[in-house]
Amino acid sequence: MFQHYLDGGGVRAVCRVLSVIAHERPDITYSPLLFTLTAVLLHYVDEATCYTCINSLVTSKHRYVAQTMTSYQAQTLTVGQLALKHVVCT
Repeated sequence: MFQHYLDGGGVRAVCRVLSVIAHERPDITYSPLLFTLTAVLLHYVDEATCYTCINSLVTSKHRYVAQTMTSYQAQTLTVGQLALKHVVCT
């Protein structure tokens, strides 16, 4: 697993934040982006603020972070199609 340049304490902090999120939100079955978002946030903010930010992202009605395998695949395909439509290849 990628550690995103965190030391042992940072990786443990990521695991603590994600454990609390997993306990509070058992409906999240697949979200590969959560580890990376949490690790990057911990480079800039403390653990409590990181938890608040991640919790806001997963509880938002806009579903900024995919939370199931189906929504993750749909999100990936949508971004790919938008990129093909709007990116000009030279």
